[in-house]
Amino acid sequence: MNTNIDINKRIDDFNKKYQNIANDEYELEKLRRKFVNDFSIDNLLNLPIENYVIGAGNKDSFCYRIEKELKRLGTMPPYSGSTRYGVWVDATSYKQGTIDYHVDRAFGTDSDYVEAYKKVIQAITDLIKAGEKDDGDARHAIYDSPLDKPFKYKILYTYYPDKYLNICAKNHAENAAYILGNVCPSNNELLDITDSISDWRDSNEK
Repeated sequence: MNTNIDINKRIDDFNKKYQNIANDEYELEKLRRKFVNDFSIDNLLNLPIENYVIGAGNKDSFCYRIEKELKRLGTMPPYSGSTRYGVWVDATSYKQGTIDYHVDRAFGTDSDYVEAYKKVIQAITDLIKAGEKDDGDARHAIYDSPLDKPFKYKILYTYYPDKYLNICAKNHAENAAYILGNVCPSNNELLDITDSISDWRDSNEK
């Protein structure tokens, strides 16, 4: 197998996909800005649970919009499904006329979903605050956030696109780092890998 040809093909494929996104950049940025405005920290702290969860048919909810409306700004891998959001509604039961809230065990139990939801919102607002800063404490707060990792990094990019890359999955970041010449650092937290990719990009800009 000719590795150089394979890498060049991957870069060409990426450039083609990127161009499709770049053509819609203005509209996507409008969607991103509206999302951030609608879900400011103050608004999140007062957000009813039905305006947060996915699975209950609300296309204006935080989770629906960050997953569906902003999909082209970074796709979260499907393996954890709705559990990634900490609290969600079982879509099947909703279709049958029942709203059953479910909770990821990192935040509590189904029977105590109200308190669990408060913890989820607190984790999201803490992450947004940490993402704005550049110091070591903020970096550790991002690492230690109990939020699902792809969800966490989608939030960071959505609120701070000039500071974070729109790569939500570690294996995607590792693949990108490999293609660029294995710029992946030894401490391979996803944030460290994307930082290295950003450094590579900045040093190779013409």
